[in-house]
Amino acid sequence: MCKVDKAEDILSNKLRWNTILMNDNSFIEAFKCPSDSTMNPRYKCHLFQQTNYTIPPTTVAPTTTTKSTTTRPTTTTTTTKSTTTTTTTAKPPPPTTTTAKPTTTTTAKPTTTTTTAQPTTTTTTTAKPTTTTTTTAKPTTTTAKPTTTTTTSKPTTTTTTTAKPTTTTTTAKPTTTTTTAKPITTTAKPPPPPPPPTTTTTTTVKPTTTAKPTTTTTPSPTTTTTITTTTSTTAASTQRTTTEQDTPSTTEFNPFNPDPDTEPPICQSGFCYSLAYSIYSRLDLFADPCEDFYQHACGGWVSGRNTLMELNLYNKSRNSITEDVRYDFREKLLGIVEAKVTDEDSEYLQVIKRHYEACTVSNKIRQVESVTNDMQVLLDVLGMQSDLTSYLGPPLMHSILGADFGGSGVFDYGVIQALVDQTPTFILQITPSTLYLRSDAYLLPYEDNTIAKRYLERLVPVLQTSNEQLRAPIASEDITDRLFQRLKEVFAFEQELAKALQADDVFEPYVDVSLIELEQRYPNIDWVYMLPAQQNFAGTPIRVVRPSYFQSLDQLFNVTNEDIIAMHIYIKVVLTGVLPYTPLVIRKSMEGIYGNDTSSPFSRGYCLDSVLNLLNKEIHHEYRLQYKEEIQTKTTYYLSLSQRINETLYNHITSTSDFSDITSERIRTKLTQLKFQFPEDPQISWTVSIFNTPDISFLYRANAAIQVKRYQEFDTIGIPATQSDKAWADTSIRLDSNLNVLGITYPALDYHYAVDPQIPALFTSGWQIARQMITAVMGDFTSTPAMWSTSSLDTLLEKKNCYNTQHPGVNSDDFVIGDLIAGGVSLDLITKIYSDLVSAGDIQKFVLPDPSSIFSMEELIFLMFAQQMCEIDNLSGTPSGQSRVNKILQNDAGFQTAFGCPAGSSMNPDQKCHLLSSLANPLD
Repeated sequence: MCKVDKAEDILSNKLRWNTILMNDNSFIEAFKCPSDSTMNPRYKCHLFQQTNYTIPPTTVAPTTTTKSTTTRPTTTTTTTKSTTTTTTTAKPPPPTTTTAKPTTTTTAKPTTTTTTAQPTTTTTTTAKPTTTTTTTAKPTTTTAKPTTTTTTSKPTTTTTTTAKPTTTTTTAKPTTTTTTAKPITTTAKPPPPPPPPTTTTTTTVKPTTTAKPTTTTTPSPTTTTTITTTTSTTAASTQRTTTEQDTPSTTEFNPFNPDPDTEPPICQSGFCYSLAYSIYSRLDLFADPCEDFYQHACGGWVSGRNTLMELNLYNKSRNSITEDVRYDFREKLLGIVEAKVTDEDSEYLQVIKRHYEACTVSNKIRQVESVTNDMQVLLDVLGMQSDLTSYLGPPLMHSILGADFGGSGVFDYGVIQALVDQTPTFILQITPSTLYLRSDAYLLPYEDNTIAKRYLERLVPVLQTSNEQLRAPIASEDITDRLFQRLKEVFAFEQELAKALQADDVFEPYVDVSLIELEQRYPNIDWVYMLPAQQNFAGTPIRVVRPSYFQSLDQLFNVTNEDIIAMHIYIKVVLTGVLPYTPLVIRKSMEGIYGNDTSSPFSRGYCLDSVLNLLNKEIHHEYRLQYKEEIQTKTTYYLSLSQRINETLYNHITSTSDFSDITSERIRTKLTQLKFQFPEDPQISWTVSIFNTPDISFLYRANAAIQVKRYQEFDTIGIPATQSDKAWADTSIRLDSNLNVLGITYPALDYHYAVDPQIPALFTSGWQIARQMITAVMGDFTSTPAMWSTSSLDTLLEKKNCYNTQHPGVNSDDFVIGDLIAGGVSLDLITKIYSDLVSAGDIQKFVLPDPSSIFSMEELIFLMFAQQMCEIDNLSGTPSGQSRVNKILQNDAGFQTAFGCPAGSSMNPDQKCHLLSSLANPLD
């Protein structure tokens, strides 16, 4: 639970969970709480004393109850996790034979199977029972402290694996380990039977078995990772009472050919225990799942998260499970950048650590002379002199602003991917600029404008601090007055720019033009000098966003003195390219002037964003190194799953009669062409080269990183694009339509930290991959798909009308309807894959341990599906999590069967809607 940072779910219900856990021996033992501490009171309370069991060790011996009270020898199977990547399973070794004499292994510490009088074995019944099963009248318990540890993240213990259960002696800190070349059976000699009980009724524990993940067979040649976990028999939370004549049967667990009459085993991995608490803590058990399933699945999480935010324990941005996934991912990145710099660090790692350190340290700087000196040095390149002119002129100053400071002048420019002669290519894009103040601050004339006056009054000392040429050498000089008058002229120019921005039509189409055509359209702007030099040699088009703005800009350049334009550009360099990286004492000089609060210290999140923005490739490279195994495991699994989703949909489209032959063929073609792309190790041509010392200012480091980043971007102009431009640290999966690539990022796969067992991953990240794939090959269902035939469009309209009947008042072309169609088809598709895998024996159904043991596998599937969409405030322009979950599941027969929702209830309407009716089958 702590491993996946789900402690907030318990914190939100602090009283409830503390009360539960202080009565739980397994919790007390796990955290070694001292006696009489708050979480280990002397007296424990349980409604059913016999259910107060501890978390069993990974390997517990299965016991068969006989008519007598003598405990039979038990057998334990232990298999450590394998880190070998394989697609086949090894042939089981031949059965072992039990030696004539029992073998007993004894170490200095009671950590092995023995027959001593002390309660240290798992097969002996004593006066104080410590075994997993007993035949006495006293309730069955499990020892609070397991004495055998068999599963570790890396196989560091000596174990024995056979087709049938054998015993392996393993200790947490092995002092003596008994191993043989061949598997043996360790048998404890039965002790004398205890005195007969006073009653003829014995309590027998129902044996259950842990889930054993198996190799996933996929149609692609991609290697899958097979991870074998321990198969064991443990005490279940529910018990039954039998007479001495009853003999419960022990069924051997075969994960590849599960017996349909055998109850699903309990998954006892650390991931499953974490998942069990996570699912349960998010529930609202008072909500009826057949009336509002979202409230049932997410009500506890929503209530707890609201409480945490009201107490200021959580940032307001953490308003959804998706944001929690993003937060967890960023914490991993913070773990990289916040570590101390060492001599063993790579060049890239030293650069990003020093950058982050300089950012956080700048909050503590009080003596700013060194920083103002850096400001002076950096701004000298612009050539602003005491006569308030620059010898460079506006075009060159504007080029320096964009390339060396990453700032925004009279327009912005950057590099994007676009189709050039049907080839995805990097091209230059220019867009209207933004102004420093809010748009309404430019409406009033200066004489009546309080905001403008305060803005200029604070701006004068900022400019003088950063440029000694603008400071009067003697008190009698009037340079301050002249500077203030020049700033009033600049403000009038900015008012004209504001009018051009407000006149823009946000729906105005962009145009792609050559550099020559750009000069012909807007002849008063010196484009050759204002744009990056690389554009002159690329020969690629330039994308102009909102051409009408540039028409107004061209006219302004024709009528405005260039010294005023030059001062405007200089001010933008100071305010957007220098000031944001200075210490707090300098930034406070512009406090309260505009929306961003410049008086706030740099937070951890801000400094991490700075690293991600300016040193993106470097931190990406280091992240891949530090999480290499996790990335490889998840990438292998999800690539295989993505290919399976694609193939399943392809086969269904081929066999279904839901669409015409023409539409089916077009969809299959797009599926064939669709590619899946996971982040790859970035190619870094060069990086920031600064002395590796902590005394370099954040301003200086940031400026160096900006220059490297911008020149690297400009060098790609005119080069064909081979990789999606999807940010690797985003939480969403997106389609790059130019490359026909589905970009799958790291956080999008982090809804669960493990992919074994597969089912949680299948119905969360797997469903999201399927949903984006549906949209990629079928459209978003909000408009008329160009590739659909007339008859198929009629079918689509019929399905939309069905959803409209369920949700009156929602337009058939509304995004909500399109989202429901795509979400429903995706869930049907994932359910189909799940059923196929279960039928083939490739995955095993299971149940979770307490407190989620009350749910069947089918119920758990829908809970996991719904809880990935828990949220407080839904994002603007998207359906709420509640709407999406409930409306999708209202049309799912498998959900209604799993939760027994009666016909006519809110979650089981009479009319069901599916785009692909033949794909909608209940869970097996």
